[in-house]
Amino acid sequence: MDARTRAPPPGSPAATYRALVKEAMRPRQKRIYVLAWIITYAALVATLAPAAPLRSFVVLSSVAVLATTVVPLLLFRRTHLIRAVPPRTLPCVSRASLVAHLLRADDAWHAVALHAACGALVAMQCAVLQVCLRGWSAPLSPMRYIDAHHAYYVNEAFLSAVSLGTTVGAAYAVAYMLLVPGGRRGVPPFSPTALGTSLRTRCLGALPRHVLRALMLLVAVPLLLLAYSLARDTWWAAVLRVVGVETSVRRFLVPSFRVPYAPGALGLHALPVITFLLVLFEATHTLFDVYWTQPLCAIPPRLNDPLTALLGGLHDPHPFFSAHALAELAHWAQSEPARRHALFEDVQQQHGRPMAFSSVATACRRALDALAPAEPAAPAAPPQPRPAPPRPAAAPTRASVWHRLAAPAEAGAAPAAPPTAPTPAALSRASALWRTLGYVVSSLWARMPSEAQHVLFPQTLYSALVAPAPALWLDAHLLDDRARACWAAQVLQHLVLASLAEDKYGSVQPHVPALVPALAQAHERLMAVRRRAEDMAVEADTHLVREAQLVRRALAAAGADANAATFPPSLAPFQHEMQRAWEAYACVDYEVSTALRRIVQAMAPYHT
Repeated sequence: MDARTRAPPPGSPAATYRALVKEAMRPRQKRIYVLAWIITYAALVATLAPAAPLRSFVVLSSVAVLATTVVPLLLFRRTHLIRAVPPRTLPCVSRASLVAHLLRADDAWHAVALHAACGALVAMQCAVLQVCLRGWSAPLSPMRYIDAHHAYYVNEAFLSAVSLGTTVGAAYAVAYMLLVPGGRRGVPPFSPTALGTSLRTRCLGALPRHVLRALMLLVAVPLLLLAYSLARDTWWAAVLRVVGVETSVRRFLVPSFRVPYAPGALGLHALPVITFLLVLFEATHTLFDVYWTQPLCAIPPRLNDPLTALLGGLHDPHPFFSAHALAELAHWAQSEPARRHALFEDVQQQHGRPMAFSSVATACRRALDALAPAEPAAPAAPPQPRPAPPRPAAAPTRASVWHRLAAPAEAGAAPAAPPTAPTPAALSRASALWRTLGYVVSSLWARMPSEAQHVLFPQTLYSALVAPAPALWLDAHLLDDRARACWAAQVLQHLVLASLAEDKYGSVQPHVPALVPALAQAHERLMAVRRRAEDMAVEADTHLVREAQLVRRALAAAGADANAATFPPSLAPFQHEMQRAWEAYACVDYEVSTALRRIVQAMAPYHT
């Protein structure tokens, strides 16, 4: 088990702080359930029952949707956040590598299966609600009376709604993992700007924006209906061959073909269900992200030794609890003079731990050092040892009892063979197959002429799929530790500045010479990552402009309009992507550089 997910020993300061965080999160969990039920009820009334908002069936349906969809999603997110291990390094800096990484991840398939099952359940519950409100003549009723057969047959609109709900649920999970930074890595989605912002402000700002963004998946409904219309006859013919035409279960599985097929009507009947499903998914995930990552005051005033518990949370290897501890310490350093005074006065090694500020400085340096760590350099080749001159044979010594006991084992032992590379037989079949396919594809691609390479795989497609994406590059290097580094910089800034007037024992002064280089190096690494992302964006845009110029020349040579099929050279999509992605990390660089500047200015007279 990874050290970041292993539970700390019972009774330790880290275990105490974890228990305090879980206790403080219980009121928030109840509030999440209440708000989720309100949103579920309002969305259900707005999409499916606008004429009967106070009917008991509507209230019961909202409770059923909450129990079968919202609660499983929240429990899945909670388990994934607390127990999942975020990767220490994420090599997915291109979109193709990110897709391959998701295909190999088991938890990604679990998330897709859960969202697909929730989509099917929501569609079924919406159909049951329509039957309760309108009877069996409702558009989405599971069974429909056919006059030509004088019997009930399964409703094709119901089947299409359930199928669309399942497909859209799976598509939502895939889009969430691909488009949301840290969507599946177990990374706490903390925002560095959450400190000092109320929950109400964050919810009111995030819910409308995120819900409107999720509704863009509604464009998939016409495409799915078009695909179903093209394959409808083939699909039901295959189902009939399996089920049988005259069997008793035929009318429960296959709709009647005496009813005229209207794909537009199917889309209109399924559109409210899909809209309700997307609103429900996005509201659930947004509420979880906001409430579980809002900095909280986990340590109550009545606790006997709050400082020891907080220091245990600072050194917790799990990023979720250590981030909450850093955020709480930043609040103490900025707005709690009594807590700050107690931290400065803790100059004795109590309970077997070091002094308070020494432990705080260690935790903050660790958070700053983890931000954009420098890539390890390639190891240098070890020097070849010179042949030693032959030594004269040593005189035989008298064998002791230990030599006699070890003699049989040494006599039968063979000299250890040098380690060899693993043979292809030791590799798994899947990895061997991927290696073979990769070698074949790369060999064929290298033998193709450049003109054929340009036609089959143009630079635009290469830049979109295979080339490193600036946004993914920034996320891979900064996403995991941006909030903790930001709050560590705030902690150091406020504590060091407050120590000038409040630290009567001088516990802060000895640590300042080590804290300033940590802040400076974190700022330098941030700037290095930004410059690298800018170079990637400029290089990708340069290749796109070069390809556009080649296409223009070819069109001009052919006598066609050279400006009809290509974008202008002034368009720089990768640079715009990099600038939008850097906005999420600019506040981290601002806090780190501000803390560095203010600490140096305040402490310069004392360290000259």
